[in-house]
Amino acid sequence: MFSDQSPGDTSSADDLLDRFGPQFDTQASKISSPSSEWYKWINNEARQRLLGGCFIFDIHQSMYHQQSRARAPRAELSSLLRKPCPENLWVASNPSEWQAQRSDSNPQPIHLIEQDIDSQAMCSTWSFNQTLVICWFVSRLPPQEDFTYSNEYLSQALHPDIENFVDLFSAIPLAHSYMAMYHTPLRSLLAVAGDTWIFAQKISSPSAFHAAQLQLKTWSSSFAAAQAAHHACQIIFQALSSPTVFSSDGIMVSPVCCMSDYWSLYVSALICWSFGHRYQDLPTNGTSGTLTHSNSSTQLRAVDTDDTPPPTTSDIRIKALTFVKEMLQLSTEELITSKARMKRETAGIIDTVRQQLELENVGNKCGLLVDSIVVLGKLRKTASKTHWF
Repeated sequence: MFSDQSPGDTSSADDLLDRFGPQFDTQASKISSPSSEWYKWINNEARQRLLGGCFIFDIHQSMYHQQSRARAPRAELSSLLRKPCPENLWVASNPSEWQAQRSDSNPQPIHLIEQDIDSQAMCSTWSFNQTLVICWFVSRLPPQEDFTYSNEYLSQALHPDIENFVDLFSAIPLAHSYMAMYHTPLRSLLAVAGDTWIFAQKISSPSAFHAAQLQLKTWSSSFAAAQAAHHACQIIFQALSSPTVFSSDGIMVSPVCCMSDYWSLYVSALICWSFGHRYQDLPTNGTSGTLTHSNSSTQLRAVDTDDTPPPTTSDIRIKALTFVKEMLQLSTEELITSKARMKRETAGIIDTVRQQLELENVGNKCGLLVDSIVVLGKLRKTASKTHWF
């Protein structure tokens, strides 16, 4: 049904359409049966969804890991994207059921339905549609060019496309995740918090690590950092506000519903920590140290066996919720100018997010997840360290 050529060979929108887009049989028989029409429709719809899935993945990895986008021209690719068919049509189990549900209208290109999008409707729509539309809007955001986070960054942060995006998807956690990372020098943040480690690789050049520290220091007092902190608090608040669910044996079940949600929570915790770092005055329960990636699992066990009695789940959850609620009461401008003491009180955020990630870390099989837990543990144990950047 599908081409066996690698998507990695794709270098243009036409190639993507050839591989994953709808296919039309120019030599089709003039007499077609309902079954043959149904199978052709399934083939084309599946290809269209694969194309949309490739687009989603491309946007997602570019935002969550700040990787380069695919080489296919963005303007051409976006014009090929279609809104998937209604779910009741997709789940039809036979040709007659499909015919009964079929609509005469063809799926519209994503860029043509842009003006008709309603923020409330987006909250209740099917998750694939929702994600595809969000990614379409993300692809239209202005490029992140001002990495010095000068005063001119303010005008970019208030760009109409950014304001429109935030207004449309204000109730959707994924949109806040994208915005938090959009306003953050993610690689510098990960490198500093990970003590020269980023994505399982060590920054061996002292000058490169110093540059990351300098960029993070500049960013932490900028309007961009306030924007990122606001969205990070929204993410954490929505995660902690979800009802607590327990399994049949009384173990708390993680609220994470997407396999990459843990990364959003982790980065959000780091954003809050780095934004409030220059205000921090936390009591220390340990000494400073260096994170070594090769024995991160050992360090994870060491953090777990700390002699300090751990706070209860409810205590740290309340502490974290108090923090994010107070932060969200301030406007972005006030987050920069306010001397509010609570900006430095990020210990509850770090503890709560670490606890949430531990629920996901079954078997220590995901390297990035294990490293995330270790880094958060180190940040708490080295709370007295005042010169991270």
